[in-house]
Amino acid sequence: MSTATTTRPTKRSFRIQPGVILIFGVVLVPMLLALALNSYGELTDAGAVRMAFGTVAGATLGIVSALAAAALVIVRRSHPGAIVGYSVFAVLVIMWGFGSMASAADLLLSRLTLQ
Repeated sequence: MSTATTTRPTKRSFRIQPGVILIFGVVLVPMLLALALNSYGELTDAGAVRMAFGTVAGATLGIVSALAAAALVIVRRSHPGAIVGYSVFAVLVIMWGFGSMASAADLLLSRLTLQ
């Protein structure tokens, strides 16, 4: 008696890499936000607020992306070096993000009082 073996087609799972999250969330999308929300003409109150909003939105996105990448590495139980590296990078991005937000607030206040 012969036994026939059937192979089921394997479904390839789509796995997002933490490095891709960092590249898009910390670098590319915040840069595009800054370019899109920049005031290229004469500085007005609306332009100053728009630029500050773009800075805060980009920094927030960077913080969330860095935390998501670090959490993804931890959940996937990567080797300890990767976990430490992504966690340290997330802490650095968080510090940069909060500093950037504070700088945007100060710059907005100075731009609004100069006019």
